[in-house]
Amino acid sequence: MKITVFQVVILIVFILSAVVAVTFFALGGGRGGGGQEEVGRVEIWGTYDQGAFQRISQVFNENTDDFDGVSYVEKNEATFTDELVEALASGRGPDLFFLEHPLILRHRDKIIPIPFDIVSRRAFRDMYVEASELFVDPEGVIALPTSADPLVLYWNRSIFSNEGVSSPPRFWDEVLVLATDRLNVRDDTGNVSQSAIALGEYQNIDNAKEILSMLIMQAGGGVVASNEAGELFSQLNIRFQNGISPAESALRLYTDFANPIKPVYSWNRGFRSAKEEFLSGSLAMYIGFASELRDIRLRNPNLNFDVAPVPQSRDGGTVTFGNVVGLAIPKNSENINGAARIAISLSSTFGNEVFTDILGLTPARRDLLVAPPSEDLFKKVFFDAALIARAWLDPNIERTNSMFKDMIELTTSGRLRVGEAVGNADSTMESLLR
Repeated sequence: MKITVFQVVILIVFILSAVVAVTFFALGGGRGGGGQEEVGRVEIWGTYDQGAFQRISQVFNENTDDFDGVSYVEKNEATFTDELVEALASGRGPDLFFLEHPLILRHRDKIIPIPFDIVSRRAFRDMYVEASELFVDPEGVIALPTSADPLVLYWNRSIFSNEGVSSPPRFWDEVLVLATDRLNVRDDTGNVSQSAIALGEYQNIDNAKEILSMLIMQAGGGVVASNEAGELFSQLNIRFQNGISPAESALRLYTDFANPIKPVYSWNRGFRSAKEEFLSGSLAMYIGFASELRDIRLRNPNLNFDVAPVPQSRDGGTVTFGNVVGLAIPKNSENINGAARIAISLSSTFGNEVFTDILGLTPARRDLLVAPPSEDLFKKVFFDAALIARAWLDPNIERTNSMFKDMIELTTSGRLRVGEAVGNADSTMESLLR
C-alpha cells in the first residue's frame, strides 16, 4: 500500500503515544497516569449530557492528571452532524468527537485513523464487540469504541400474566403462536385493541429499519458488505444455493404482522408509535434499544415490564442489531497526541466502565461485558445482547431510511411483491454505494 506524506506525519505523531497506548491496552488503563507528558487541552464534542460528562471527568481527575485540560461540549442531537461538518470544514472543530457508526462513511474523510502500529487488528478484535469492527478500515482504526446499544425485547409482564403466558418467546415461531392464539385481543369488528408485538409497518414502529436489518441478519444474510479490496456492495439480493433469499424471508415475516388476512395480524397504521403503545400498557412486546430503558422507566414508573433477548431464528445464527459509538480524531485537531491519549483512556477497561456506568450505557469492551453487575436486573440481558450485536455501514442515513420505508410499505400496500420490493431496495443500495 502506498503511504502518503500526510500519513507518514500522522504515524510519527501517533508513535509519540505508542508507549502510552500499549500500557493502557495491556493493563486496562485509566488509573494513575502520572509520569507521562501532559495531555494538554482537548475539546470533545458529543450529544451526551453535560452534567454527566462532568461527573466522568471528576472520576478521572481523582485517578489521573490526564483530564486536567479536557473540556466537553454538549451539542443538540438534531443539529450535531451538520454543525460538526461545518466546523471541521472551517478548521474550528473539536479535537475529539463521538462518532455513531451510521455516520462512519459520511465523516471518514475528515478523520485521522489510529495506525495499526498503535492498535492492531488483533488487539481490537480481542477487546471490543464485533459490531464495533465497522470502525476498522484498511488504513487503521477510525474510532475507539465507547459504547454498544443492542436491540432487546421489552415485554409487559402484566399482559403475559393475564393471558397465562409465563415467559417471553425465545424464537420467532413462538412469537407467531403468541400473536395467533394468546396475546392479541380483537374487538367484535376484528380490530386489534391489544397488540402482541409491533411489527409490519414503518411509520409508527420505532426502530423499523434496525429491526428488519436484524431479521435479515438472523436469516443468514446482510445489508452491506465489503470485498477483499475494501469495496462496499449490497447484500440484499443474495440467495442461498437452495434459492432462498434471507432478505425476502425477513421482509415476509416482518410484513405478515401488518397483513389483516394473516393469523399473526397484530399491527396497523392506526396505532400510535410502538413505544407509546408499550408505555400505555396496550402492547405486549416492544423491540427497542437497551438505551431506551431509562426513558421507559421515567415516562411510566408504574409499567410492569421486563427485558429479554430478541427472539431468534431456530435455523440461523444468534444475532441482534446494535448501534456502536466511538471516539474519533478529526484531521484538523490542534492536539492529535492529547486527543489520542484521551480516546485511549475513555476506551480502556477503567475508562469504559466509568463512562458507561455514569451515562447508563452498555460497554463496548468484551472484558466488561462478560462480567455484568449481579445486582442489576437488566444489564445481564443488555451485556449478552451487545456480544451478539451486528451492524452495517450506512452510505446515507436519510436515503436508506426512505429505502427501508419503501421496501416495507410497497409490500404491505400490495403494490409490489416481496421479491420485487427487495430487488428495488438492492438497486437503491447499490447506487448509494457507488
